[in-house]
Parts: sequence; structure tokens; C-alpha cells
Amino acid sequence: MGNATSILQDRYNNNVQQVQNTVNSLSDQINNLDVTDEQRILISDIFQKKCVDEINRARINYSSANETNRVIKM
Repeated sequence: MGNATSILQDRYNNNVQQVQNTVNSLSDQINNLDVTDEQRILISDIFQKKCVDEINRARINYSSANETNRVIKM
């Protein structure tokens, strides 16, 4: 039982990290856009409100690779 719990926890941790890495990568891409500071801030704010906040509100089963992939593709 302990090994199964450890496997599920590892899967959960890896999937959470995968989503976090994707969010960080997209945020970095936004910050490196060749646009005005005003535009960059606007895009970043929209990304935060439309994507990151939605991910944080959602009930995500991070132990599922399929669901994690679905979240990343949103």
C-alpha cells in the first residue's frame, strides 16, 4: 500500500510541476514579446485572468496524465 501511495504522490507532484512549467514558459514568452510595455502588461493580465486563475479554480485530478495534458492544452 505504501508503494502505491508513493507512486500516486510522485505522479501528482510530476503533473503539478508539468502544469507549473508550462505556465512559467508561457509567462516568459509573454515577457519577451517585442511589444510595448503597456501591451505586455495587458497581455500578461489577460493571461493571468483567463488562464492561470481558471487553472487555480478548477478541480484538477493531477494524478491523471490525461487530465494534466488537457489542462496544458486549454
